[in-house]
Amino acid sequence: MAPLAHVGRALPPREPCFDARLRPYATPAQDGAKRVGGFFAPRTRPGLFLRNQFYRMLTSKPLERVFEKLVTHAANAFELPEYGGAFATPQGQ
Repeated sequence: MAPLAHVGRALPPREPCFDARLRPYATPAQDGAKRVGGFFAPRTRPGLFLRNQFYRMLTSKPLERVFEKLVTHAANAFELPEYGGAFATPQGQ
């Protein structure tokens, strides 16, 4: 299917094995996102100030490795299968 070929129509059905593979990762990630929404988009000026101070602290030299570890762990919590096609890694690399 060409990119965006489904616009205006129902999306193609998901692959059950893909859904089963990602569900253990996606469900806790979505639950976590619900809890931190107020942090990422504070409603008050003091909340915005605190968020900015916290990020400034996390990205400082003493804590940058801690922040990197948090982000990397979340990003690498699952492994995607090899799909083939245009973005496939050539064999032997």
